[in-house]
Amino acid sequence: MQNAFQWPEEVRFWRRFSKESSLAFLSALAWGFFTHLYSMTNLLLNLDAVGNTFSWNRHIPSGRWALGTFSALSSIEQMPIVISCIAILMLALTAVITVRALQISSPVCIVLTSALVVSFPSVAGTFTFLYTSDAYFIGLFFAALAVYLVKDSQSKWGGVETVAVLLIAVSLGIYQTYICYATGLFLMLCLLDLWDGCPLKEIFQRGGKYLLISGLGLALYLIVEYIALAVSGSELLPYQGMDSIGRLDFMERLSAIPRAYQIFDFFLAPIRLLRAKGFENNGRFLCSALITCAVAALALGAGLFLLIRRKIYRDVFRLAAILIGHLLIPLALNCIVILAHASHQHLLMEYSFALLPIWILKTCELSVQDMILSRKPFWKLSYYVLCAAFLCVCWKYFIISNVQYHHMQLNYENSFAIGNRIIARIEAAQEYPGQEVAFIGQPSGEQYGNRDRYVNYRRHIELFPLMTYKWENFFTFYIGTHVKSVNDERLEELQTNPDVLAMPVFPARNSVAAVDGVIVVKMQEIPPSS
Repeated sequence: MQNAFQWPEEVRFWRRFSKESSLAFLSALAWGFFTHLYSMTNLLLNLDAVGNTFSWNRHIPSGRWALGTFSALSSIEQMPIVISCIAILMLALTAVITVRALQISSPVCIVLTSALVVSFPSVAGTFTFLYTSDAYFIGLFFAALAVYLVKDSQSKWGGVETVAVLLIAVSLGIYQTYICYATGLFLMLCLLDLWDGCPLKEIFQRGGKYLLISGLGLALYLIVEYIALAVSGSELLPYQGMDSIGRLDFMERLSAIPRAYQIFDFFLAPIRLLRAKGFENNGRFLCSALITCAVAALALGAGLFLLIRRKIYRDVFRLAAILIGHLLIPLALNCIVILAHASHQHLLMEYSFALLPIWILKTCELSVQDMILSRKPFWKLSYYVLCAAFLCVCWKYFIISNVQYHHMQLNYENSFAIGNRIIARIEAAQEYPGQEVAFIGQPSGEQYGNRDRYVNYRRHIELFPLMTYKWENFFTFYIGTHVKSVNDERLEELQTNPDVLAMPVFPARNSVAAVDGVIVVKMQEIPPSS
């Protein structure tokens, strides 16, 4: 019997990965599938997803000139399992990059970092925009990879830096806000050098290079965007302030800086809600508030221990640089509000905030390492408290993500139920089929299940009847019947029609009626025009 064929080592590429990278990747995959299984096995729709049931994602007027290209990996269909697998793979690779860049070495801390990367609530928010999720997280991976490539580069400029600029530009072309992840990681690399005692001159030079790479990536993104606009014959939309990224309005950007520090509202919301609602029957806010306080105490304790243990307080300039660097973290993680200063903060735009608990975890890991080196007897207790606190954070994010998914599922089922009732009334009208339909207003909380009772840990998620935006799509693709809607001009005319104003609100008997050759469905009283 012949010996079994032996494949060369080049084929066994997985052996080239370090144990830390393998652990980060596998734990991110496991925690990602565990957290987002509900989304992967259900079709959870929001308003935009209904409007983009079949979409090429060509959104050049929104500044996302690369989105359509990378969305093509999963076709124009909204297929949860396919898109989610690509997205979680990209998140797992981002977790590997984050672990390697921040030099996280403890196995438990690696697993916790991976869990934070894949379970941060903005991930669940992104999965509700399923048709873009895979491409968006490819953009996130590109932003993180750009940082990792230049992390250990010793040259002032070379091929690695050029590739990093290209990656940042493409990341911006997919979804602009992920540049915050890159700038946050860049700043944290400088802070690590400060903790490690590197010469201040080298750190500032390296920081200058990081700023230059980010700036050139932004400039390249804008150049490609304006070329794409010229070729397509379109203009930038003011959506989320993205048309303000390329403007030379220094004072407006300067005035937007305080908004960057609203990042803390994301983490302090449980404490604020607990104070507003009280302790009674608000156990979920109490637990979240306690976890937040515990992590903040760990961050403060670890930082003070490092300052004393490494005698940084003796070096005034290094101490000042560390303090200023930490004050700049919110600005780096939320710099999109400076670049797009006219934007309204959205859950998807806050993914870079995940780096704040990761940075606290890294700081605590450094302090435990120093405890071990200095033979402090309480290092085990500190390590176990650290692990327990961040495991609670990961569990909280898991709960928040699945609360969102559960509410999205109820929202779809309520929309489907009320949509069926509406279409039954439309079809019962003598003028149907063949007539256009006008949908006036949207259902209230009394008509529309328990929408007003859906509560998110941080804010209400967008739970509106899915037929009120691109409602023709909802009836056609999700209920299975086609109705032709009136145009916007005709709809405005009907809203001032005396017969429509006199109609009762759905589900009253005459809330669906023919008016001037159009079947009107009145879901809401029309406010008087000013």
